[in-house]
Amino acid sequence: MSIGFSEVLSERMFGELNEKQDEYLKDIDASGQHLLSLINDILDLSKIEAGKMDLEVSDFNLPRQSTVPGC
Repeated sequence: MSIGFSEVLSERMFGELNEKQDEYLKDIDASGQHLLSLINDILDLSKIEAGKMDLEVSDFNLPRQSTVPGC
């Protein structure tokens, strides 16, 4: 799902895009989705702090990944 004007461009409402424009549009869309996800997470945290949302504690597995080569 696209956000705002990027959706209009992806639907080619103003004509075709060249390959580079299409690549930029995909980057814009991915960045917009990431930003929207961050905003939603912040809003959820504010609801928790205000006591309007409860946390459910559960166990989960978190795979260990090293950011240092060779570790």
